[in-house]
Amino acid sequence: DALSPAGATAPEALRSWGPVASVLQAAVWVVTVLAFLSALGFDMSGYLTGLGLSSIAAAFAAQRTLAEVFATAALLADRPFSVGDRIVFKGVEAKVVRIGFRSTFLATTYSGEAMCVPNSELVQGIVLNKTLMRERRVKARLHVCADTAVDRLDAAHAAITDAVRAAPHANFIAGHLFDLTLDGFLFEYVYTVPGNDSQQYRDAQHAINLGIVRNLGAAGVRLARRPAAAFDAA
Repeated sequence: DALSPAGATAPEALRSWGPVASVLQAAVWVVTVLAFLSALGFDMSGYLTGLGLSSIAAAFAAQRTLAEVFATAALLADRPFSVGDRIVFKGVEAKVVRIGFRSTFLATTYSGEAMCVPNSELVQGIVLNKTLMRERRVKARLHVCADTAVDRLDAAHAAITDAVRAAPHANFIAGHLFDLTLDGFLFEYVYTVPGNDSQQYRDAQHAINLGIVRNLGAAGVRLARRPAAAFDAA
């Protein structure tokens, strides 16, 4: 059932289409035999009518299967992912285990649960391939209390930027006082983490959060009472 084992070449993948080739070959033989008997003078109209009705019924029955076959062909042609890649589909991160004739088999990254996704859904949906990601860009925001003194805002900005610069694997891009709200002062900071290693990104995020808490405490700046800071990691 597997169409694309790791390292498989295009001809090797196409050889897995044996069932489709067998069906087409059988259909050609049936049509050839009927045409030959008709040429010998046999009345084949009843058989042809029955064959036509059967073909229509079979076409309706095989519609879903044909859709999956064409979807599989699209996956093999476009190669949006390969066996072993980490992808995100419908918010679920998983590793590609096997690309089958009609479905792709996945294993979720964190819980290891097995998933079977029809290839037509993968073709029509949005698939993020994390294995191909060369750099992760992160945008985060946090609020400090509205009663923070003006001179302490500079200290808060320095506390954030210093924490990002000191974190391992993190490359500081920018940090700004982004907005003024009734809930407090909103800071936004942006950094990148090279590669596609999720653990490396989590380590950098952990170090940044600890550094911000430590630096803000030393500067006498308090976080505002708001929901957890929003992170946007690409």
